[in-house]
Amino acid sequence: MERYFAQIINAPAGTVVDQEIVHQTHNDFYLLSHKGMLGTSRPTHYRVLWDDSDFTADEIQHLTYFLCYMYVRCRKSVKIPAPTYYAHWAAARAKALADGMEQQFTSTKDLTQYMSRTPELAPMHFV
Repeated sequence: MERYFAQIINAPAGTVVDQEIVHQTHNDFYLLSHKGMLGTSRPTHYRVLWDDSDFTADEIQHLTYFLCYMYVRCRKSVKIPAPTYYAHWAAARAKALADGMEQQFTSTKDLTQYMSRTPELAPMHFV
């Protein structure tokens, strides 16, 4: 007896849901920004907390989608926008720095003075 399994097909990358299943009072949407390589792709839920750019909802969704292609560690689209990944890197680096400096300095004032006169602790930049 042969068994037939339904083929699972993910929605195409760039699929946006901004009506029907989201709150109409908030400016939120779901975006599937990447193609599923293995398994089922899951869209990311976005909620606009503050918008002083006067972008339309479609423009914000397009910008969010295009930012998912700007991550330097991957040549394809990723799940969340690149600035979010970079913020995660910055937070991890700051935590590592703070954990290392915590044992060396007894107050925040001492740490601030040390950081201001130590050039190797200059702000980091991403390209």
